[in-house]
Amino acid sequence: MAIACTLYNRLFVSGLVATFNTINPSTNINLILGILILIIVLIVILLVLIIKSINDIRGLLKNTDNIVLDEKKFDKKRDDRPLTSDEKENISTNLDLINNFDKVISINSELEPFGFAYDPDNGDFYSIMYPWQRKFGYCALYDEGAPALSLIFDSEPIYFDYDGKHWLIQFWKGQYGITTGAEIGVYNTKSAELNIPGLFRGRFYHAASDDERLEMSFSLYKNGKLLSSRSGLHWWLTSFILGEFSYPEELVMHIEINFPNSSMRDAFIKGLIDTGYTNGDYSIRDNSVYLIFDTPHSRQPYTKTSFTEELMQENNRRNVEFFNKATSSFTDIIDKLYLLKQESPEYYDDILRMGRPKRLFTVYDAIKKYLD
Repeated sequence: MAIACTLYNRLFVSGLVATFNTINPSTNINLILGILILIIVLIVILLVLIIKSINDIRGLLKNTDNIVLDEKKFDKKRDDRPLTSDEKENISTNLDLINNFDKVISINSELEPFGFAYDPDNGDFYSIMYPWQRKFGYCALYDEGAPALSLIFDSEPIYFDYDGKHWLIQFWKGQYGITTGAEIGVYNTKSAELNIPGLFRGRFYHAASDDERLEMSFSLYKNGKLLSSRSGLHWWLTSFILGEFSYPEELVMHIEINFPNSSMRDAFIKGLIDTGYTNGDYSIRDNSVYLIFDTPHSRQPYTKTSFTEELMQENNRRNVEFFNKATSSFTDIIDKLYLLKQESPEYYDDILRMGRPKRLFTVYDAIKKYLD
């Protein structure tokens, strides 16, 4: 409980200071109260997670109690030891009865409702074109709620105006539960800023339509080593590496975005400069822009403090270690997932909820009635 009190005090004070430093004295009092309510709600969520951590309840995005039961189940079933040669051979024989192509098809059919698919050639998970996340668009409240759900990432929003719309192209890199990942999102809106007393002031962006998708690519490096690469015509280009633990500052994204014309390219570059990038931070070839996303130039979410990051990253690290321990008898991700599907279906279901969980978007229900 002392830890919980410390968390409350540190987060509440730091949240108040950060908030009031950015608020104009003429700001509507309802907005001030709304920000305070949001900070308190996030603190309550963090306190719940801390109490569970104190009781050694290990969470994995959705239901931490199930993870503890699963771990005990593994320990009891395997006597806290690696699989013997005979046990491994028996499981391998069962897995070999299903060829790798059919395994990928099966896994991807189960991943599809969660908005993702697995690429066996690249060894990563990626967002499909029409996931459920698309209808929720983007607003800054999503990133404010992310740390409480063990999503610890650097973010870089680039705002610009083009063709009668307000555009946002945003980059993310960091730790998403038991995956290390990176994202590029493309959004826009014709609407003015929302001003919802007591809740939110800012723009809500819709996901880019099919006609507005951009050819994009990125390579994600960790301490100079390539982790993954992904490219395509998309509105939300992502890559997640299961069982990899990283701190956001260890990760660097090398990004290329191809724009349909020079006008949109130049508008994006203006957004880069407004964010804090200099001429030496990006390069241009025809209508393509190349840049490196390392240390963010933009303000990070108020809820992403050094204390919350340390707390949630410790939880993420433990979960990554447990996953790797539980699946250490196999090297292929598909075989690891099939093993978990057989040994611990509840844990397997939790893994499918990678990336951004639905709980992150609950605030959408409160703001959707204000949208055009």
